[in-house]
Amino acid sequence: MKYAVIARCPVFGGKVAKFDATKAKAVPGVRDVISIDAVGEGAFTSGGIVVLANNSWAAIQGRKALNITWDEGPNAAESSESLRKHFIENAAKPGKPCATTATRTPRYLLAAKKIEVVYELPSLPTPAWSQ
Repeated sequence: MKYAVIARCPVFGGKVAKFDATKAKAVPGVRDVISIDAVGEGAFTSGGIVVLANNSWAAIQGRKALNITWDEGPNAAESSESLRKHFIENAAKPGKPCATTATRTPRYLLAAKKIEVVYELPSLPTPAWSQ
C-alpha cells in the first residue's frame, strides 16, 4: 500500500507556477512526486503536486519539503472580509423566483409571516500541519 498527500494552491483558482521536488524525493520513504494539472472551471481537480510514499509520515514530510512557487491567479487579493462584503452586497439584491406559473402563486409568497436568518462562520487560520 502506498500513501499520497497533495499540495494545493492556497488560493482558489491558483495553480503551480513551478516546483522543485529534489528535497521531497530525498525524504526516506518518498517514492515519487507528480504534478497534476487543473482540469477546467469547476472540474474534477484544481491541480497540485502529489507526493507518493511508503507511509503517511514520509508523504507529509515530502510535501513539507517541496519547493513550490504558486501562481495565485485572479483571486490572489481575495480575503474573508472581501468575500463577506461581496456576499452582503449580493444578498441585498432582489432574488429570482425558483419557479413561476401563470395559474399559481408560489406558497412562500402567500405566507403571512416571513422569517429571515443570516448564518456566518468565523474565518479560521490554516493549521500549520496543512501547509
